[in-house]
Amino acid sequence: MARPDSQVRQILSGTAWSAGGTLLGRLFGFIGTIIGARLLGVAGFGAFSFVQSTVSVVNAYAGLGVGTTATRYVASQGKDESAARSVSKKLICFGFIAAAVAAVAVGAGAPWIANALLGRPELSSAVRAAAFLVLAGVAWESVQGALSGYREFARIALCTAVAGAVGLTAIVLLTPLLQLPGFILAQATASMAAIGVGLVMLARRWRLHAANSGDAGERLSVMLRFGAVFLASNAILAPVMWLVAWRLSALPNGLEGLGFWGAAHQLKNIVALLPGLVSQVALPLLAFHSADPKRSEFRTTLRSSVLISGLAVLPVGILLMLFAGPLLSLFGTDFRGGAGLACAVVAGSICHLFAMPIVHALTIGNVSLIAVVNLIWASVFLAIVWWLAPTHGALAAGLGWFAAHVASMILTAALVRIQGGIDRDTLIDVGVVLALTAGAVAGALSGQSWIAWCAAAGACACAFCWFHALRREARGA
Repeated sequence: MARPDSQVRQILSGTAWSAGGTLLGRLFGFIGTIIGARLLGVAGFGAFSFVQSTVSVVNAYAGLGVGTTATRYVASQGKDESAARSVSKKLICFGFIAAAVAAVAVGAGAPWIANALLGRPELSSAVRAAAFLVLAGVAWESVQGALSGYREFARIALCTAVAGAVGLTAIVLLTPLLQLPGFILAQATASMAAIGVGLVMLARRWRLHAANSGDAGERLSVMLRFGAVFLASNAILAPVMWLVAWRLSALPNGLEGLGFWGAAHQLKNIVALLPGLVSQVALPLLAFHSADPKRSEFRTTLRSSVLISGLAVLPVGILLMLFAGPLLSLFGTDFRGGAGLACAVVAGSICHLFAMPIVHALTIGNVSLIAVVNLIWASVFLAIVWWLAPTHGALAAGLGWFAAHVASMILTAALVRIQGGIDRDTLIDVGVVLALTAGAVAGALSGQSWIAWCAAAGACACAFCWFHALRREARGA
């Protein structure tokens, strides 16, 4: 039986392995977004958020879950490098073909999409530019999936860093000339740079191993059936985000509200960085220990993952909520009006990211339950947005985001508890995180800053306790 310190050390070392390049890439991306938002203004940035949500729907369906499928099947080949080479090349080819077809469809149908779907004829040129964003997004998903299957997390981080640097340069050059279409093309250019670097790395690896003469690896039809199952359970999220964007755009000053919504998600991305890396490392460890008959190693790994995620997300997230106004002013002084919305979005993301290892545990136990959790998340989110949007504007989206993630967090923890994969201490931590985030949101929206500061103090106390709990686990037998 592995010692608990091995779980903690594996998660931390795996996270640190890829953190450097990813942090650099995200920093470039964040700076580029600030520059773009300042050049476009609140309404222009809202228009970008609307187009981007449309692109996300196309990407979700066009690739048929090709990235996750590539990770699953490349990793499953183990040490059979020739079979892994065959699998990865098949899926990358499929991803590039799907990307090209989707991009042509978006480019050709840009006037119809802008008029009929978005109700904004003036966005036709932006949608046409977004065809390149579709092409780059689906293609990069397949390349990144293959690299993840090879567990080349450091190389993925390098691709992210290169994409960030290229994207920042492209934003500075293209946005002043072409405005919104230029900003969109700059985003596509960044992804294209990541694709180029990723393909070079894969080609170097493939050259070291000759292909089998037969049909090595899994058949493409079998792999795509796995992708279809993943798509059926997860692709609901992108259409829901598009429906929310459409609902906000239909309100008076709707593009301004979407600008606040987009800026809030940029702050959310700051909180998501390290927990996302922890989650990426924790998933294979949880899968490895899922066969433990007594579930002790599985529960230990899950608790370590949850505590490390909590250390990475809770203190930083609540501090971002406290200083949401000044941070939003980086995008432009007009963005300060979205401080309440940003607080609610960050709070919902704290709950989501803290519970991400628990979601992975549920996926390993019963993947079909994820579809149930996603449906409940979508139902709560849409219901609150449709109910509150006429009176509260864009803030309704933030409140719906927070409530939906609270509901899904509670449901996921309960389901994993039924499966016997989570201990009582972790459930208590879930309740504490819910209480602190709810208190911070209530304090921020009511103007009672002392409540939010109390939540921040509680977050620091939790982080202190979690740190010592991890040290005890690392020293224990």
